[in-house]
Amino acid sequence: MKIGKKLFIFIMLCYWGGAVFFTFYSKEVYDKNLPVVTVIRPKLTQVEKYGRNAFIIPDEAVNFDDLGFYIFVAREKNDVLGDNYTVWRVDISILEKNDGESTVDGIYYTEPVIIHSTKPIGSGSRVKLSEIG
Repeated sequence: MKIGKKLFIFIMLCYWGGAVFFTFYSKEVYDKNLPVVTVIRPKLTQVEKYGRNAFIIPDEAVNFDDLGFYIFVAREKNDVLGDNYTVWRVDISILEKNDGESTVDGIYYTEPVIIHSTKPIGSGSRVKLSEIG
């Protein structure tokens, strides 16, 4: 629900002893606790060796675990608190690495790639964006 210009209502119902309690949060109060992430837009390039398009991203955006290389992207999501961004894990293939940048396959140009966060994040985390490029 939207009340006025800046107040969004998130209703949490608790049933305890026959009473219903309502907790109201404004979007501003809710958002101030979210991690702020710095994102970039990947640069499109042609990789002659592979004969296809790929994207260039900074090495700091690339993560690795038991499943392989991945990045985090921020995807826009509409919910009860309005427009928000949610973190998604995207598995990638590294085609080339040089000078602090990686040429990768498996991402979309339109998705903002997360390169830094003020707090630990994972897939499904809600975040605020700070875009640098």
